[in-house]
Amino acid sequence: MGMSQRTILAWGLALATGCGNGAKEGLIPGCEAYVGDPDLEAACVSGAALGVPELDRARTMCDSLPPPRNVGCRSKWVFARVSHQENSRERLLVMCGGAPDCVFAVFDAYPRGDYAEQVAECRDTGRFEADCVGHAAQRLLATSPTDEQLRAAAALPFGERLAGMLPGYLACTGRTVCPDLGPVTSVCEATRRRQPDLACAHDSAPAGAQGHAR
Repeated sequence: MGMSQRTILAWGLALATGCGNGAKEGLIPGCEAYVGDPDLEAACVSGAALGVPELDRARTMCDSLPPPRNVGCRSKWVFARVSHQENSRERLLVMCGGAPDCVFAVFDAYPRGDYAEQVAECRDTGRFEADCVGHAAQRLLATSPTDEQLRAAAALPFGERLAGMLPGYLACTGRTVCPDLGPVTSVCEATRRRQPDLACAHDSAPAGAQGHAR
């Protein structure tokens, strides 16, 4: 049986922040001149790691930096490589070292098939949770869900995000009335009133966590 996602994320965080992460033991060629200047050294090592396609080698390079700079280096590598589909979801999550924006990027590139599962795992994206659910809602709307599926989805955390996006989806179907979404139906109706001429929008792909990273 494979590891649970919580275990994978915890493992990545432990590897990135625990003892024996190799900080300062193996200096990256070309970056020795920046030792003593943490920002420049981190920039140099991160740039060097970006040129390495192998995940394990890049992680070793990043972990020559002390926490939390090694996690920043790891995240930059994941952002650059996640769309290549060269590594498994689990290995990329470990590489993230627990960084919320990095985890968000992996979830976007490797979404679970079930909307409820996607919403549940968005808890692991920290301050990006609402945006993560919003991206999951975009993917759900792209599947042309039934009213029953929409109502069930709207009952999950951040259901108001889905409800607020629904008018754009309705515009694609020619409908003018929001379906019954339970308590968040009013959010859909308010959005329609504010934007009565909203154009069809549900085919737009999620922007990805990289646009939210700070």
